[in-house]
Amino acid sequence: MFGNVSAACRSTRKDVPLLALGLILGFLVPFLFFPEEQANAVAPRRARGDGVDVQGAAWSRSSLIEIITTSPLRIWMNIRKSGGDSQALQSTDSGHSTSDAALDGSDEEPSAGVAVAAKWQSRELLYVGVLSAGRFLKSRIAACNRTWGQDLARGDLDFFVGEAPTEEYTGASIIQLNGVSDHEYPPQGKAFRMMQYMCKHKLDKYNWFLRADDDAYFRVGKIRDWLRTRDPGVKYYIGQAGYGRDKDKGRLQLNTDNFCMGGPGVIFSRAAMQAICPHLDACMQDNLTKTTGEEDVEIGRCISKYINVLCTSAYEFMTLFYHSYPQEYKVHPYLDLSIDRMQKVMRNALTLHHIKYSRVMYDVHNWYSSTLRSLWH
Repeated sequence: MFGNVSAACRSTRKDVPLLALGLILGFLVPFLFFPEEQANAVAPRRARGDGVDVQGAAWSRSSLIEIITTSPLRIWMNIRKSGGDSQALQSTDSGHSTSDAALDGSDEEPSAGVAVAAKWQSRELLYVGVLSAGRFLKSRIAACNRTWGQDLARGDLDFFVGEAPTEEYTGASIIQLNGVSDHEYPPQGKAFRMMQYMCKHKLDKYNWFLRADDDAYFRVGKIRDWLRTRDPGVKYYIGQAGYGRDKDKGRLQLNTDNFCMGGPGVIFSRAAMQAICPHLDACMQDNLTKTTGEEDVEIGRCISKYINVLCTSAYEFMTLFYHSYPQEYKVHPYLDLSIDRMQKVMRNALTLHHIKYSRVMYDVHNWYSSTLRSLWH
């Protein structure tokens, strides 16, 4: 009897790839033969970007191609993976935590694989706040909003400035922070004030919070997929870890701590935001006595001090939250890379920094949106 059961189990295992192929084909066929109807069926319900309602067939062809070519594969790979890349959130040796295990003060268990606790699904997934300036309204702000910003629903993306824009552009949501200068750099006061805005107006509505710069490109769909496999009830402070240049280490006074570099973007879980919100005023007061002036360093110091969490430090995060250094390009980052290098960098990254020129932002977006490359992006 047990021999028959064993044989049946082996037979079932052999059938798994065929079952998976059948599921994938079942998903693809309607898109291949009835593309318009399927576009209407999966289109989001809310307005996006420049105020254009993208209900139904208004989705771009590259978006549909990405859905029909990558979604089934992602589902299958996530099943096989069972949350494998969560190992990238490594523990540190300093007594602080950046791991996937439940952290101090959190009674929530981290989720495994694709499944996320139902209690988190009542909130929207991701909110993005972008640090910018009024003078960049028709350049950087417009470029961000018209490229990667199109993948965010209205209300999920705001641009924060210190001074009212002198030009008119109605496509983006602009939040003016009174009493904050657009000419302060690094934008320490603006960064803390933006976090306070998130605490007051967005904390109960979202599970994840992305602090962004206006010279970075964000692959919103890929970021969403990545976040869905993680539990926002765990205190996460996610980005590319910085330790300061050798000549600055004494001035930064980090000791053994690190911080998430602001340029490539920083992601906070709801649990981390909930924990740090009551301490932001104290952190801003602390900064009055310090001379570093580096906003990402001071936010990292604040998080380390008050909620005992460090930035993710695994090597993988250098490729996920990618910063292009001057030695990598001649004139424009990313576009000046060799083809092989560009494909490797841009395929793996969740974010790309820095992109100072709007034309380059549009070129990068067009590169990702092209029909052939969307087959694997």
